[in-house]
Amino acid sequence: MHNSSLSSAEYMSSKWGDLKAANFNTVLGSVPCESIEPEEGVSDFSHVDKAILELKPIDLCEAAWEADARAFSTLMRHIKEIDAAHSTVLMIQVQNECRVLGDSRDRSKLAEKVFAQPVPLDLLGHLAGKQHLNPKFEKRWPRFRNTVSLDVGKTWQQVFGKGNATDGLFMAHSYASYIGKVAQAGKEGFPLPFFTNVWLSTDDESLLDIRDIADGIGMKIVACSGHKPGIYPSGGPCPHTLDVWKCCVPGLHLIAPNVYLQKYEWACKQYRYDNQPLLIPERRIDTIEAAKNDFKKPYGLLDKMSDHILATQANHPEDMFDFFFDEPSRTARASWVRSMGIFTLHVIRSFVFENQSPGYGIFIPRGQGRFLLIGEGFQVKFGSQNPDAS
Repeated sequence: MHNSSLSSAEYMSSKWGDLKAANFNTVLGSVPCESIEPEEGVSDFSHVDKAILELKPIDLCEAAWEADARAFSTLMRHIKEIDAAHSTVLMIQVQNECRVLGDSRDRSKLAEKVFAQPVPLDLLGHLAGKQHLNPKFEKRWPRFRNTVSLDVGKTWQQVFGKGNATDGLFMAHSYASYIGKVAQAGKEGFPLPFFTNVWLSTDDESLLDIRDIADGIGMKIVACSGHKPGIYPSGGPCPHTLDVWKCCVPGLHLIAPNVYLQKYEWACKQYRYDNQPLLIPERRIDTIEAAKNDFKKPYGLLDKMSDHILATQANHPEDMFDFFFDEPSRTARASWVRSMGIFTLHVIRSFVFENQSPGYGIFIPRGQGRFLLIGEGFQVKFGSQNPDAS
């Protein structure tokens, strides 16, 4: 789905059946503010109502909505009125890819005034009080812990130094504070789980997966835009600003990366930070019909095994090992090694006559040397961590 697909109930009415047939149990769609408030102060929820009402008998949907501060609380109250008894809407996205583009920060008169003020002490106290800060934050501000003071107010530049990185951190605090207030207003209307998404920055070209992107294509430049705030969206919850966002928006259940050209495994690891749940709301576009896509089989398998998976995630998440193998290539991962109890698991791709294939899997220990293996396209060899074992 594209960002605006759900905006037309008529368009989506022809797609729900295809998604259900492909074993999808969740979709992400958008509700632009102009579609629910065509005139200031005048609400029209007819498109929202039609989409939700059509989905109730289908038993499929997670809806995510874009909204601003003025409309969000009204939207949440309305969703509660029409859907609280049905839970068609499972989760809400608050805003989309918050950012400043073209400059590292807002330079309006009001923003300049705030930028010259002391950094809020609650933010500094949160950062200084954490046992571990995000490694990307530590890389940009390695002296922060040794120089931060909670006794004397200092400006953003006095605390974090001059430059684009500090500008981006200031914008992260500004956007996160705003979304925190929006999310709180929404929860007062209807306390569903909330999240927001992020346009990733990439300051290391080795972390990019651009094998299928044609040379010179605009998307390659935009999505691989390096580490300079204003070229990539300044202020968004990129890895180096996650601690700031988490301080300012406690009402968000998770922050979700949009993964287009970054290496998938790297992006997933960044957004499991602080043990938050992982969601990928946007990924590289394909043109495969829902009923013919590559997810039909694995989604069906996950559905059949959901009782085992969910029970393990709820009770012993550290015991579950999941992995994947991309399409074979020179740079694709060839194997995984994982210690589980007294065993060492060596996982490789399946192959027939040297022809390798993509694959995926989940391993769940069942006790007494037994494992539940879920997936396809892999082979596993079990070893003992006891050097004297045979």
